[in-house]
Amino acid sequence: MLNNVVRISRKQQLLHKVVMVNGFPGCGKTMLSPIIATFDHVEIMQFAFLIEQMCELWGINRIDSDVAESMIKMNADLLLYNVMMGRQTNCRPSDQSSIFKHKPIEHIRRMLSPGDKSILKIIQEKKPILHLTTHMLLPATPLLFNALEDKLIFIELVRHPLYMIIQQEKNFEMFDGPRNQHTRFMRDEKEHNFFSYGREMKFDTGNSFEKAIHSIDWYYSKLFS
Repeated sequence: MLNNVVRISRKQQLLHKVVMVNGFPGCGKTMLSPIIATFDHVEIMQFAFLIEQMCELWGINRIDSDVAESMIKMNADLLLYNVMMGRQTNCRPSDQSSIFKHKPIEHIRRMLSPGDKSILKIIQEKKPILHLTTHMLLPATPLLFNALEDKLIFIELVRHPLYMIIQQEKNFEMFDGPRNQHTRFMRDEKEHNFFSYGREMKFDTGNSFEKAIHSIDWYYSKLFS
């Protein structure tokens, strides 16, 4: 896009395996993720907003594939590195990603143990599985599998279509508000959500339920395009 001579890369990785539990907001991911976290070697659930944003930028053709793939690899390594030494640990008891919903004693031990270089050996020996809960990344699976290859286990949750439309209509309050961490773009001096790319007119003229249906149609139509 900007420099076709230099190709961004990341050949070395800390990551052994990563499981992504993916779907629309409100489809049941945080119901399944605590179950996944009970499997051997699987780490505590984490959200991966930077990886989501890389996928969204790639989806609207605003970032090259080599950049997006390398950023996904780097962020996956960083998330694993930090969780293994108890850095950026979530201690908020009510959160699904809280250490109190996983193995609190283990995570407190990590916070108090040596970190930095010693973590590399621990990762190599224990081969922990990074555990991510993600949103609306099914259209970006070609990018994710190119980046992570056989390290990636991708689980897509599907909710009954009727209830998903009802839930997605409610989600638009979040999508259009400042709490939203998903990518937005400008066209004709108006800001749009990443999933409206190429369908801006439909989203501009539709009511809240029509917008919900358009967003779901965009999502699954990518599988057959």
